[in-house]
Amino acid sequence: MRHATLFLASLTLVAAAACRGSDKATGPLAVALAADGNVTMVVDGTPWRSAKSGDHVTLSNRILSLSAIGDSGGTHSLIITLSGVLGSATYPLNAASPSNAIISIPTGGWGTGFAGGTGSVTITAIDATHVVGTFSFDARPGSGSATGTVSVRSGLFDLAF
Repeated sequence: MRHATLFLASLTLVAAAACRGSDKATGPLAVALAADGNVTMVVDGTPWRSAKSGDHVTLSNRILSLSAIGDSGGTHSLIITLSGVLGSATYPLNAASPSNAIISIPTGGWGTGFAGGTGSVTITAIDATHVVGTFSFDARPGSGSATGTVSVRSGLFDLAF
């Protein structure tokens, strides 16, 4: 039940971010290359960087929630929710895990919480004010016009609480 609640909360955040989007995207996952944030990744072979104003991370009751928006218009968003965070470790992302990752554009979203989604997040450093880590995942379609699998590689985050 807790996994379902976390997943639905994450999906709600993705939907809210997507609603702020613009029509700048030229393909299903066209990405922003000139952003200034502290979250980076390679989405289906294309580099992506968050907009600093869209970076956000919280840690409460051992649940870490990270969100990032890819450009000033909010066209792309990433949400990672990790459950049971006790410190530096690797956390699995899949349908059987209480942790998940979601990537979205205004017309749809993909997630690791759907059947066939897989990946992991590794927290390499964490203290009361800061978290650093890496991530990689394959996300399955879950909402809107999303189709196929989205491959996310070389993910990095370095964020202050």
